[in-house]
Amino acid sequence: MTNAVDLIDPRGLGVLDWTDSMVFPLIDSIRPPRLNNPEDWRGWAFEVVQAPDIAQLNPPDPRLYEDWREWAIRFNETISQS
Repeated sequence: MTNAVDLIDPRGLGVLDWTDSMVFPLIDSIRPPRLNNPEDWRGWAFEVVQAPDIAQLNPPDPRLYEDWREWAIRFNETISQS
């Protein structure tokens, strides 16, 4: 799995830039799809959290978040604790 050094801080980035930059840190667990519409961030996130290597870490459910950045920060915290 990834380590904390590899994870991209979402603060200061747009959702498209962040999801694009997360491809490499996540590549050992999933090859996430490209996000083309910022409003579809939950679909992208839901696909990522369902990957078996990631799901076992009990990541936050993106459906419970209004703001993608809040979810991404929590996601990074969860993944970095692995």
